Amino acid sequence: FCLRQYGTGTAAGFPDLLRQFPGASLLLPPAGGSVTEQYRPDFQKKGMVLDVKKMIDNGVEPNIIKEKVENNFCTNIFNVYIAMINFLNVTALENIIKTTYERINQISISGKASEPMFEFMKLAGSRVKPNVLKTIVSSVQNEISNLTENASKLIAIFAGICKEDTNLINFCLKCLSSKKDSEIIKKASSLIGNICLHSTQSHFDLISQLEKLIQSSKDDELNIILAISIGKIGLSDPSKFTGKYLGTKPDKLTMYSMREFIHQTTEKKPLDNNTNNDLFNWLTKSLSNTDREFNDLCCECLGNLSGFNKSLVAQYINGFQNRALSISSYFYGLKFIFNKKSKLDGESLDKLMNILLQGLGSDDLQIKLKAFQSLVTVAHNYTDFVKRYYDKLLEIFNEAHKINEAWIETVDFGGGMKIKQDKGVGIRNAVYN
Repeated sequence: FCLRQYGTGTAAGFPDLLRQFPGASLLLPPAGGSVTEQYRPDFQKKGMVLDVKKMIDNGVEPNIIKEKVENNFCTNIFNVYIAMINFLNVTALENIIKTTYERINQISISGKASEPMFEFMKLAGSRVKPNVLKTIVSSVQNEISNLTENASKLIAIFAGICKEDTNLINFCLKCLSSKKDSEIIKKASSLIGNICLHSTQSHFDLISQLEKLIQSSKDDELNIILAISIGKIGLSDPSKFTGKYLGTKPDKLTMYSMREFIHQTTEKKPLDNNTNNDLFNWLTKSLSNTDREFNDLCCECLGNLSGFNKSLVAQYINGFQNRALSISSYFYGLKFIFNKKSKLDGESLDKLMNILLQGLGSDDLQIKLKAFQSLVTVAHNYTDFVKRYYDKLLEIFNEAHKINEAWIETVDFGGGMKIKQDKGVGIRNAVYN
């Protein structure tokens, strides 16, 4: 709408409703940018302005409208910018980079919704003067306490492009070795992982340093952040990383590292079949008899590996017969097999869907909950396929959306204070999703 109405870059008449959103300024064509007719209809199709009007008419709370519009603004405008990259001069690119970083702490998008923003920043960063990026990267030394995850990722991308990654890692290590407040240490720990993810150099030796920090730390949250960073660092040398752990008995933090590593490999650097098979067998043997959280992490890894390998899908299906104690985690792992980027054939899809239907009809609360959570992903990524199962699903939904008194517990806090806890809420949420 803004590109169509205000193609010259003026903000005259820009609706007051939209001015409050952090993403609004990004909608205006930047100085020096050329907006061509061919991109306007595509942007208009998004219907964001109409969506806002509909939400207002339906009485949606302003803060919810703000969040939805802000996310749409950021996702869609960066998709447009990617398409327009060859029409934007260096000055325009620098302006977008600077404006985005200034406002990054106000942008709440994450996951898939944030991908266009980071993709554009990689493209734009490689075209601007290195000093522009160096200035932003160096500013983190004074702002690390306020660094959000989105800002951390942006800084890491810029550091890799302008070759400041080693200097920034050294700064982060100083933060970790000093006795600064715990929040700064956590921000620095996360930043190290993001830097290594976007660096062209191998920083594999950092893993041993982070492992020593984990051993000396009693902060569970910090240890998980460090473990995730270790997984990101492992991507710089996948064979060395997998060789480090295969054959060992992993603990929960090791599984956090492996989960991140496998997730990143499926997104960036797919592993060869032999390594996939070795990891799959190691993870299967590592499943615990008692620790549900550990099993969930393990089956998430197994699911991510299986989505790209038909033989591993067959092995995963066999796990439902052989792993009675971790069966709910196997249903949880289905969510990751049905990843949007997975390459599943019709036969595998049918087998997995039949197993999922069994889980949806289970009397076990945990199995049922994990199965429903996985179904949400199937419906999102394989919509046309799911249509074949509508009748069976609707029959299950007709019962699952009702409140089940057997899943409501009374929790006694003492002193006459009691509350009711409904363990079926997650299932009903999944039904409506």
